[in-house]
Amino acid sequence: MKDKYGFDHASDEVIAVRAELADEAVQALQLAGLPAFRSDHVSESRPGAVVHVHRDADLASAAVSVSWHGDGRLTDAAMAAVAAGDLHAPDVRRLGSVALHMQGALAKILLSAGIIATLSNDCIDPGDVLVFGRQSELPPGLRPTYVPLSAPVERTGRGSLRGQIHIADDSDGLTEDAAGPFGLTPP
Repeated sequence: MKDKYGFDHASDEVIAVRAELADEAVQALQLAGLPAFRSDHVSESRPGAVVHVHRDADLASAAVSVSWHGDGRLTDAAMAAVAAGDLHAPDVRRLGSVALHMQGALAKILLSAGIIATLSNDCIDPGDVLVFGRQSELPPGLRPTYVPLSAPVERTGRGSLRGQIHIADDSDGLTEDAAGPFGLTPP
C-alpha cells in the first residue's frame, strides 16, 4: 500500500505487531511511574513519553520509537527564543538537556522491562529511543546481559588499604618512552 507521496506502507498485520510492541513500551514506562501514551491515541502536545508506531514498510531504523515531550511552557519559551535568534538562551539549552537526560532514562527503563531499546543516532530526532522488540524473542546467546552495580565499598578510615597497594620507588620519575613524545628528557 502506498501513501499520497508514493511511499510504501507496512501491511495491517505488520502494523498490528508494531502496535502490540508499542503498547508494551507504554505499559513498561507507566509501571515506572512516567506518563506515557501512544501518539495515535492522545494528543502529542501532552507532556510525557510519546510512543510512535511507524507505518513505513522499509525502515532503516526501528518500527517503534519513544520521545520525551516536556511541559508546553518550556517548549514554547525555547521556540520563542529560537524564533528571536537566541539559540543559546537558557530555555533552549534546558529543553535540549531535559530531552537528552530523559532519552537515557527511557532507554534504561525499557531495557529493564525486557524490551530492546537504544538511543537514536539520528540528527533529525536526536532525542528518540528506538524500540526493536522483546529480549525474549532473541536466542539466549544474543540477549543483552546486565552487570549489576557493585556493592558500595565499605570505608574503614584512613590507612584501610595499607599494605594492599605498592608504589614503586621510582614512580615519580619520567621514563624515556613517556617523556619522549613531549620533547622532555628524563632526569
